[in-house]
Amino acid sequence: MHEMPIDQPPPAPSGKKRSPYQTDRLRGAKEARTQIEVLKERWPAIFSDLKTKPVASSVLPQVAAALGWTLGYTRGVFQVWKSRNAYCRAVLRDSIRVNLDGSPSEEVVDDEARELAKGQLAKNAARNAAKRARELAEANAKDAQGNPNGDAAPPEPHDGLPRKVG
Repeated sequence: MHEMPIDQPPPAPSGKKRSPYQTDRLRGAKEARTQIEVLKERWPAIFSDLKTKPVASSVLPQVAAALGWTLGYTRGVFQVWKSRNAYCRAVLRDSIRVNLDGSPSEEVVDDEARELAKGQLAKNAARNAAKRARELAEANAKDAQGNPNGDAAPPEPHDGLPRKVG
């Protein structure tokens, strides 16, 4: 039997098995809509659509500890929160990050964070435009089904004169 040298890491597992951290992060992202409401209620000074502020790096582990969430789960919730337009605009607007209590932290919003925020805003805009286009296409398809020839329906008279029916 051929043994692997000690200084080499074991081969990566095959398949798509996720670590508990990854599983928790994905679950947090899935449940974020509900959990963001929990954050807004508990810490309105920083988790509010109207008063959103860029958060300091210390906030994530504090939230995890306060709510009994794993770090992976909390990161998944924060991933969704930070991808929202209000948060991205706060990153572009503010220069200082805030602590969990809303007080200014020592951390500044750096250029990399601003570039990431710009990119996320562009992604959000593209996603919204694609959604509107899909909805318009679906509405047009429904209209075409009701009118198989694709002809426009005759206009309704708007002159106020009585019309003969039949």
